[in-house]
Amino acid sequence: MGFQLNGSDKIFSAAVMATETAIGEQTRSLTVRALVKNNDPALIPGTFANVQMILGNNPNAIMIPNGAVVPQGRKKQVFVFKSNKALPMEITTGVRDSANVQVLTGLFPGDTLIISGLLFLRPGSDVKLSSTKVSKG
Repeated sequence: MGFQLNGSDKIFSAAVMATETAIGEQTRSLTVRALVKNNDPALIPGTFANVQMILGNNPNAIMIPNGAVVPQGRKKQVFVFKSNKALPMEITTGVRDSANVQVLTGLFPGDTLIISGLLFLRPGSDVKLSSTKVSKG
């Protein structure tokens, strides 16, 4: 885990020793206890820090924009482009960040995902692509 103190460019490192079992519902925060591997005099108890933690890394994960997911009751779907048609695909999702969500099932590498005009699509709608973008990772 790495962190920076407010107003400093120096990056410190620490090892996570323990975490709470759940994220706080009201605060949306997770309490983490870490051991700092540095006794720099700038490290003062109570100082605010920006923390970066990598919780896992999967280079083969399929990540798509959050806005491409269409909720269908308790299910989620996306539209893929095949043979000039919009085809709905039910998906299951995994981890999410502010911009993207991981797709666990329902999509495959190489599928062409429709990410705009979703409100106007119906299953089997004719589609003409205005542009395509290949995304890696």
